[in-house]
Amino acid sequence: MPFSLPALARHLANYVIPENSKGFTFDPRQGSHRSFSPDEFVVAIKGYERGFLRLPNATEVLSWLEWTAPILSLPGNHIGAWQNGLFYLDVSVVVKGLAKAVQVAYQNGQMGIYDAATNQTLLLPRREAA
Repeated sequence: MPFSLPALARHLANYVIPENSKGFTFDPRQGSHRSFSPDEFVVAIKGYERGFLRLPNATEVLSWLEWTAPILSLPGNHIGAWQNGLFYLDVSVVVKGLAKAVQVAYQNGQMGIYDAATNQTLLLPRREAA
């Protein structure tokens, strides 16, 4: 990662989050927002989400980064953020193809995926228990 965790936390809390409070996908290895091709979708990885009542400060972001660092450091994993009543940070992956993205979302217990091409969240039909 181009930043230490404390520097990354400060960068996210002071610049990235306030300027993109509706949501973003950030590549911690590049230190920048992720650009997308039209057939790419973003899916959160189960177990790495944290919700905040307000936009988190650098200390709160650092706490989340320290908790998620082992998985966030893996190639292909990104910092995701979105709002749905609360402000959420998550570890997410970028998946090529809608069918594959839906499969990864169901495997991770997600209710939706982010379609970067349309800037919309696609809600998934609930699957019935077998």
